[in-house]
Amino acid sequence: MNIRRSNQFAGLEAIKTVLKKDDRIQCIHKKKQEENVMKIIRLKDEYPWCSADENIEVSDEVAEFFEQSKRDENNNRIKAMRHKAFYSLDAENGIEYDIMFFSAGPEEIYIRKSIKEELYRAISGLSDKQARRIRAHFFQGLSYVDIARTEDVDESSVRHSVERGLYQIKKII
Repeated sequence: MNIRRSNQFAGLEAIKTVLKKDDRIQCIHKKKQEENVMKIIRLKDEYPWCSADENIEVSDEVAEFFEQSKRDENNNRIKAMRHKAFYSLDAENGIEYDIMFFSAGPEEIYIRKSIKEELYRAISGLSDKQARRIRAHFFQGLSYVDIARTEDVDESSVRHSVERGLYQIKKII
């Protein structure tokens, strides 16, 4: 009896092993079928300039890439709106910079040049101290305090000197 039972159990074990292997084969086959499933995308959605309205099958990786790209573009658009960054000045050729500002024609360039010459002529008519302080403050961007420190004088004297110089320039121009 013991021998029969052991043979019966051995037969059951063999059947269980075959079933397990069969299940494993079926699982692998199902995975391969799932891997081969293609997603359908509309070309017009991905490429707006595309003239034909066609649907194509792509792999899951490609479809996921398109979806991630859409999410990234939407996030960047929202971030730009949130920070009011509607333009970029980081182009190397300066196209975006030129768009932002009016490019001057020949007349505008001539007018600017003549105004600049007139301003320099008026500044040269000032005393050396006033001319030096006006150039430092307006052209070099130094504050009255910085100018006073470099000249070892009081800040109010620098401010009054610049104001008097500007008044002189207004009279000359």
